[in-house]
Amino acid sequence: MFPLYRSVAIPLLCLASGLPPLALTGQSVEIQREIIESQRRLEEVRQERESLRQEMVKLESQVRDASAELANVERQISASRSAM
Repeated sequence: MFPLYRSVAIPLLCLASGLPPLALTGQSVEIQREIIESQRRLEEVRQERESLRQEMVKLESQVRDASAELANVERQISASRSAM
């Protein structure tokens, strides 16, 4: 029982005192690695989302331009028919 208490108490005391723990357990190192990897992946997803958002804004602008051009062509066709 004492070794378990000691393995938990020492890192907790170090953290409470502001000192870094002397040694991390293998499991703690693995968890920390997974957290870092998850944070890296989250940042990649955020960057991809921003890139896609910018592309969407650009495409929406192109659609508006194409719609306006189509409406203009339709008006010209209508005006040409009226003139005949």
